[in-house]
Amino acid sequence: YPQSMSVYGDGSFILFSPGVLLGFNRRGVPVWKMTGLRDVGEESLPQTAAAAVDSGQGVIYLADQTGQRILKFLDTAYCTRNGITNPFAERLVSLNQMQKRNKNDPGPTALKAAAYEEISAFEMAKFQWEKVLDLDPFHEEAQKRIARLEIAILKTNAQSLKEKTLQVLESKGPESARRHYSRTLQLYEEILSLNPGEAGIAEEMKGLKRRFLGEEEGRC
Repeated sequence: YPQSMSVYGDGSFILFSPGVLLGFNRRGVPVWKMTGLRDVGEESLPQTAAAAVDSGQGVIYLADQTGQRILKFLDTAYCTRNGITNPFAERLVSLNQMQKRNKNDPGPTALKAAAYEEISAFEMAKFQWEKVLDLDPFHEEAQKRIARLEIAILKTNAQSLKEKTLQVLESKGPESARRHYSRTLQLYEEILSLNPGEAGIAEEMKGLKRRFLGEEEGRC
């Protein structure tokens, strides 16, 4: 009972049915079949999902509607056919296998968390460090990294919201931008509450206030 289909640039394609993901070559011949998350445990694939592929990286995405998550897979058969290398994805696959073999060892999970940090995937890194703490509640490095990542996530969100504030401020005016402005200031305050000396945040906050209040006064 096919639910979703997605086609690669070379004409090969994948097909998702409840609990089953299949790969086909461009002639429609089955190449592989997948029914579970082998590298991370014995979990079955979802019963309801939408599939998509990235032809440039040889990656498959499944939007798991019930689990409210995105599952990402490296299609090694497609990558081999097309000479694609994806070092980061291959590294994650290797770490997943290490996690499965050493379920009670926080080491592989810590390596996975560090890998996500290297590419500034702060939310994923924080999630993995939290899993390290689940395995070892006294893991000092995980505690330090989580505290730092909380600030990094807030800074990323604040920067994005600041840009939105300035965009709306310039195009529509202060009243339209006020909600974004207030939320940006709240994020800056959250950062300073976690680390009062966080570099550049006080200056960013003052600069945004000057810009907003100056625009507000100029339109009065």
